[in-house]
Amino acid sequence: MASILKKGRASHLKLGRKGEKIAGKLLRSKNYTLLATDLRTPAGELDIIALDGDVFVFTEVKTRRSNLFYRPSDNLSFRQFKRNVAAAKYFMRQKSISGDYRFDLIEVVYGKFFVDSVLHHVNIWKGRPSRW
Repeated sequence: MASILKKGRASHLKLGRKGEKIAGKLLRSKNYTLLATDLRTPAGELDIIALDGDVFVFTEVKTRRSNLFYRPSDNLSFRQFKRNVAAAKYFMRQKSISGDYRFDLIEVVYGKFFVDSVLHHVNIWKGRPSRW
């Protein structure tokens, strides 16, 4: 039983990593400068940290195999919002960074053999998301 759980968890993590790689490629194609990926801080994890000109962009990546019943962004919670803000503030304090920043979301949906869609939502958490 334990091996089944480990295998399922590993599959889930592999899918997430694939989504983060796709998101990184998308950001580079938009001339963002990637500063860090999969950064763990005491306050939480940040999937991608990038620069869009002079603006620091903290990007959450959500990946799913299908969007038949719901979008990857539907897994975003207020708790995760708070963790990402805390992790971003921690990162900026540690690096002595001040300046503009924002939070983006990239949704990656995989089909059976290839990527079905990639959506980049800019400044997703400006203030509080409307659904909260």
